[in-house]
Amino acid sequence: MTLNRIYKHFKEFSFMVLVIDSQIAGISGDMLLCSLVDIGANRSKIIDGIRNAESLCKDVKVKKVEFVEVKKNSLQATELLLEI
Repeated sequence: MTLNRIYKHFKEFSFMVLVIDSQIAGISGDMLLCSLVDIGANRSKIIDGIRNAESLCKDVKVKKVEFVEVKKNSLQATELLLEI
């Protein structure tokens, strides 16, 4: 089945599936979160998740967490700023 046929088959659904296969190459957590934001993930929900995870880490206090748009070498990107 070609990708075009797969897309046509599933385009009526209101959800998307993202498969991340990290067996070939790794990805850092901040890179993954920024990539998700770039493709449309809700920034507020991700930030809420980070703040909720704070309670699972002993002696860790999240002081600041935000996504910012940056431009490096004429490329636009999203960067995660996390201050603990």
